[in-house]
Amino acid sequence: MKYLPGKSFITWLTATAVAVSLNATIAAEDNIATDVLVPTKNTPLTAEEVMIRVDERYTGDTRRQSGKLILIDKNKNQRKREFIEYSKSYGRDDKTISYVVSPAEVRGTSFMSYEWKERGRDDETWLYLPQLKKVKRMATTDNAGYFLGSDFTYGDFIGLEVENFDYEFASEEHSNDHWVVVATPKKDIEKSVIEEYGYKRVKYWVDKNKFINMKAQYWLNEGKKVKYMTASDLKETDGIWTVQKLQMVLTQGGKILHASVYQLDDIQYNIQIDDEMFTTYTMEREIN
Repeated sequence: MKYLPGKSFITWLTATAVAVSLNATIAAEDNIATDVLVPTKNTPLTAEEVMIRVDERYTGDTRRQSGKLILIDKNKNQRKREFIEYSKSYGRDDKTISYVVSPAEVRGTSFMSYEWKERGRDDETWLYLPQLKKVKRMATTDNAGYFLGSDFTYGDFIGLEVENFDYEFASEEHSNDHWVVVATPKKDIEKSVIEEYGYKRVKYWVDKNKFINMKAQYWLNEGKKVKYMTASDLKETDGIWTVQKLQMVLTQGGKILHASVYQLDDIQYNIQIDDEMFTTYTMEREIN
């Protein structure tokens, strides 16, 4: 995943704690950017270079992680999906397969992605739904679709292509700890990028030392909706800074429509993972 910080997630939140956090996120909308770094002579990186550093941050040669995806509706009702995920780097390219292990009604659902760094080469993604007993090769326009009814899109999982966007610093917003970077689709490919990801504009709050996206704000192309992402509970594992918790909140007109929390329960870096793990055949069988 290119823009999802640390490629990993969190510990359980209660409905009350989530509601407080979500309301705080919306209430802070007008002031959310008051603690962000403006480039100076001591920070010579351009906005694009910052995002390249985020994209290329080392997250292990291989990874096995398990966790939970919690879906929260506007009435604070929760649904939980547990997952296992394997990832492997091939030079600058990455392959990832995610497998849902519970609840029973979605158990066996799997998602696989090949993320290619070669300029102009589209990432490849597949989805397996056990009810249909068929692996579907996904089109790039499917990246704007929501994964398992959550507020994370397939594109959020595989990441936005750095080369498809122009970047600039939000110069009025500053702190000693973060950059704020605004991303907009390149003009010559604007229509196709918006169709692929569903975003007209994205703003990132990037940790200056760790090059991790700690916050993000996404302006959607439909319904005047805005999403807010918050990363927290950073932990250093095997020398790699790992985000334990991601929260995504979907809003419209300042009101919360839905929220999702992605939790990391366990992660192992640089373990043996066979190449055969990343095949459509593997998507159709249970993963441990």
